[in-house]
Amino acid sequence: MFQNSSPLFRALLGAVFVLIGSVSIQVSSVLASSLFAVAGSLGTSGLRMFLAAAVLLCLARPSLRTLSSRAWGSILLYGAAMAAMNVLLYSAIERIPLSLAVTLEFLGPLAVASLGAKGRIERLLPVLTLAGVAAAAGVQTEFDLLGIIFGWARQPPSSAPWHWTSR
Repeated sequence: MFQNSSPLFRALLGAVFVLIGSVSIQVSSVLASSLFAVAGSLGTSGLRMFLAAAVLLCLARPSLRTLSSRAWGSILLYGAAMAAMNVLLYSAIERIPLSLAVTLEFLGPLAVASLGAKGRIERLLPVLTLAGVAAAAGVQTEFDLLGIIFGWARQPPSSAPWHWTSR
């Protein structure tokens, strides 16, 4: 659709889409956290996935009949990863503060980055980031271990689609 546009326009459009996506994720997480009392984490996650699929179908309007079995397999695998990611996030949010639940997801990539660090500054940056995460999470004397586990368990399904789409 935008192949004939200038590289600057495509870059700006990409940045706008990333910004819209980031804002929508945060807003939907806040809205979803108010649904837990009524629908629980599974119901809230299911509703979010249904609404996301409906919006995507309306915007993309793919021809579903022409998709190959390989394409359907990829779609189902991607959907399963998204569903696992949402269920684990909402299960964590039910038990621990939203800020801590979202922050836990980024500790895995932080660990990978720190393992690959070579110079002094590269080794220092993950430590500073971890200090920032600890400051953002605040000092907690009591926490729900299951909520922490759900927050940590969200890392593999949230990184899996990045690996699949990079191939």
